[in-house]
Amino acid sequence: MQRTAFIFAFALSSTCLGQIELPEGFEIVDLVSNGDTVRVPAVNNCGEIVFPQAAPEHEWEEIYHYDNGPMDRISFQGVWTWSPDINDAGTIVWAVGASDILMLRDEQIVWLGDGTGGVSINNLDHVVWDLFAPITCADECTVYFYDGAEVTLVSDSIFSNQAPELNDYDDIVWTRYDDCPSPWTYEIILHTKSGEVSLPSAETQGGTPTINNAGQVVWTAAHTIESWEEGVTTLLTDWGDNPSLNNFGDIHFIRWHDENDTWQAWYYQVSTGTPTFYRLTDDDRWQLNGDINDYGEAVWYSFASPYNPDADCGLHYLRRIRNGDVDFDGDVDLDDFATLPACMTGPVETDRLCDCRFFDMDHDRDIDLSDLTLFQGAFSAAP
Repeated sequence: MQRTAFIFAFALSSTCLGQIELPEGFEIVDLVSNGDTVRVPAVNNCGEIVFPQAAPEHEWEEIYHYDNGPMDRISFQGVWTWSPDINDAGTIVWAVGASDILMLRDEQIVWLGDGTGGVSINNLDHVVWDLFAPITCADECTVYFYDGAEVTLVSDSIFSNQAPELNDYDDIVWTRYDDCPSPWTYEIILHTKSGEVSLPSAETQGGTPTINNAGQVVWTAAHTIESWEEGVTTLLTDWGDNPSLNNFGDIHFIRWHDENDTWQAWYYQVSTGTPTFYRLTDDDRWQLNGDINDYGEAVWYSFASPYNPDADCGLHYLRRIRNGDVDFDGDVDLDDFATLPACMTGPVETDRLCDCRFFDMDHDRDIDLSDLTLFQGAFSAAP
């Protein structure tokens, strides 16, 4: 039996509205600054980021890939591309125009099926997406699932089922909108091997659910954020939107701030053992949707003016500081050194450093004697 509990978690006071505090061991870097048309990015546990950005030769966005160094363009469709996602193996999926879902794996592009967006991939190379079709009073949208071999329909409804996401157990969540009544209403749907359930919410309007491997689901509920776990729904924040969630329960989200009429980036960290909220930005830009990985690194996009969201865009990365503490326990010791020899590449730029990237202390995409020298300087004490 499902129980519903709504617990007051956090309220903003006027004294903290302008305060920025980053989680310990993190820094924010701007990967794109004053650019044209950047949209929602995704990040994997290797620190690779995919995002749509306007291409120089036409007005449409193409998909770009960041791998701890240069930006590589990976799509050349010449039409609107969006909703990219990337898993830890580096497999990338995205939507093309209003008709196709593509996968880039092992340098080969594969067509998965008809779709309009909401694309999500897990570490099994399984994919979900939505397909929009306008009907009478509602805008019908269905959810499809690709299991590595075939595509199946997982939502059988006349409602609008949008923006699905899945975890590594193939549990899928999405928003089911009913646009026929006025005002419209919503449900958060959880689809598992055991069946489909509607998660309880205190609000009648919301959406954008995300799920992790622990089975926790979080979503926006009327500009608050609700969290569901083991049959219980709680109010995580009383003011927030568009959360992204990692497997340890850390969340990147945005909040509206009346003092400067902007959305700002926020971070909820629980992986350290003490649940803490951090305000990441305080400026006159609109800081918007993003993603977070299991290292607590978050990425999001922004633009300068709500009246022209295609100009002066930015891509921002909350990343781990490269200080030699690669196990993130607060010191640099023999435990950190243990994996360094296997990570050495020599002075050769290397793709997909993944976990080894934290030894790349000079950020030049290799792990060589220069990094070893920096590591030795940071070495504190043996256990």
